[in-house]
Amino acid sequence: MAKFIRHDPVRSQLLHDRTAIDALISHQAALMNARYAGQRVLVLAVMTGALIYAGQLLPRLDFELELDYVHATRYDGARSGGELKWLVRPRQSVAGKHILLLDDILDEGITLDVIRTWLGNEGAADVAISVLVHKEKLTLQPCSPAFPALIVPDDYVYGFGLDADGLWRNADGIFVAPATHVV
Repeated sequence: MAKFIRHDPVRSQLLHDRTAIDALISHQAALMNARYAGQRVLVLAVMTGALIYAGQLLPRLDFELELDYVHATRYDGARSGGELKWLVRPRQSVAGKHILLLDDILDEGITLDVIRTWLGNEGAADVAISVLVHKEKLTLQPCSPAFPALIVPDDYVYGFGLDADGLWRNADGIFVAPATHVV
């Protein structure tokens, strides 16, 4: 039988609550508004994890933006990453555009780095990465966020867009599931 994460709001460790998440997103938005004032930006959300994050961030941005998405994954339902698989590329040309790439988490950084490199090869003027959560790693990650993020330990985290075996993206906070929560 497959093991999966069971969300238990009483036993799961809450790392960041909704107040901390809202404060971070407001801070990120203020920095983005200053950086992109007077510019047109193409915001690319990495599906599916960035959906909730983008939905909370975008109404706080006051610069001209276009919205599109990419769907590229190394996980495809697994807990550890494999080879990157493109499911959807941007619908429009990225050539000459300022790109704000949104994702739920910077974990190993491989997915975001491959997407960022592809955008550069396609002629993007510049690419800035913004994530909700940045996982602390002992190894060097190939890319880093341009804006502050919530820091989490190198554990299995979920909630507010991050999934646990395809579930619990809707958990209202960022949680870590100890090994005892795997059933």
